[in-house]
Amino acid sequence: KIQMSQKEEEIKSQGREDPEEAESADDQPDGNDDGQQEDDNPPVEDEDQHHEDQPPVDSPEQDPTHNMEGNMEGDMEETPGPEHPMGSPDERSPGEEDEQDGYRQMNDEEEKDIEGKQKHFFDSIDTEEFVMPGVFDVEIKLADNQIKMVTVEVEKAQKEKPYIGGLLNRRNEIKYYHAFTQTDQQSTYHPQKLTREVQTYQYDTKSSVMMREFGTQMEKPGIFIDARKDKVIKPKPYFSSDQWKKLRWDRTLYIQCMIRGWFARRKAAELRKKRNDSDLELLRKQEEFRKKEEENHKQEIERRMH
Repeated sequence: KIQMSQKEEEIKSQGREDPEEAESADDQPDGNDDGQQEDDNPPVEDEDQHHEDQPPVDSPEQDPTHNMEGNMEGDMEETPGPEHPMGSPDERSPGEEDEQDGYRQMNDEEEKDIEGKQKHFFDSIDTEEFVMPGVFDVEIKLADNQIKMVTVEVEKAQKEKPYIGGLLNRRNEIKYYHAFTQTDQQSTYHPQKLTREVQTYQYDTKSSVMMREFGTQMEKPGIFIDARKDKVIKPKPYFSSDQWKKLRWDRTLYIQCMIRGWFARRKAAELRKKRNDSDLELLRKQEEFRKKEEENHKQEIERRMH
């Protein structure tokens, strides 16, 4: 720093504007053998020509003379505080404001991207698909601390698994389906109680065709036919559907009356049994109380006598 400040003072005293030229001039050796400098005061270039020769500077950070001029001003005046990297808000141009806004927007997008990666970290991990083997071994620990290896064969179902419902996470819209096992649910055994033969009327199929052909004999003069075992069939009165319905209604009422009477008699028998049991229990308690009172009376008399 001391050397730089000395060089800056020399440059300022000599009227040089480009510190790089001054440094190069100080560092170049002289061609004379005596080691004397050619000229301590080189000609001063025109400021306009000097600025035209230099390339355009976009920012103070790219200007090589920016730091040097700042140090020179710091030696002469009070050193200002740290400047904003993008300039003060009042000194920024519209282009710089747009660049700053774009920088903030880029940061917001990066933050959202990072949050998404952290949220779906486990979903983004590539995992190999698990394939169930056909046979695998299972270790079974016996009572005597011995290990027995059992080979289990896997029977893979070929049919498509049915949809049996599931759950939905409303926050991330992830669906969780109920699991389906290869073993079907054990069915409940229902023994047969009623049969069709009991509920259905038995029909007998009879043929009207005679087993063998024969003729009928009619009475005529000279032939007597015994008719003592013959049967005369006469039609009965017609039984209509209304009469059949009324008959069924009467039989149904009769069955209901019998069943309800049986229920009433069974209920009465249960109530009668409960009443008798309660009466017997009451008599037993009274008898026990009487015996206990007699025993206490005897003990009291014996105590008073002695």
